[in-house]
Amino acid sequence: ALSPRIYWLLPLVEKSAFETAVSVLTVLGATAIIPVVCQKVHRSKLTDKDRDRLHRLMISASEQSKQFVFPHIESTIHFSDLETILTHYKNASRILFALDGSPSRELANTLEANPPGEVIAMIGPEGDLTDAEYNTLYHEGFEGFALTPSVLRSELAVTIGMGLLRSLL
Repeated sequence: ALSPRIYWLLPLVEKSAFETAVSVLTVLGATAIIPVVCQKVHRSKLTDKDRDRLHRLMISASEQSKQFVFPHIESTIHFSDLETILTHYKNASRILFALDGSPSRELANTLEANPPGEVIAMIGPEGDLTDAEYNTLYHEGFEGFALTPSVLRSELAVTIGMGLLRSLL
């Protein structure tokens, strides 16, 4: 397994985008993926069929990348239960990739000054997070960092965000 451990709060976006994000997180060595039901998502759970397909995708992604430690896909949580799940990751640096965040170069400076042993990261879903969800994340200690000056599709934000984290850490 790669170090540091990186956990992703991944909104339960549309199926193909979620599958792409899971493949990328497998290739880049995520430790765990926690599917999150946000206010602006249209799915509320992963079925057993979805989990089987994700497992097959992770096998394929790991074979291509030679990254043979799969991320664990946790149970789906509702955003309202976020505080409860975050108690399990109380020592992790909390990073939110958001359009209104600080420039990514500041993330590089932050991580260089204080390299974390664990990171928990999140992106917003298609359609973004609500103001209340942003406020909750910032209240829970998440720091916002912008990946680009434009709005990205969720699977692209995961790709760039995870790549950035792995390259900086």
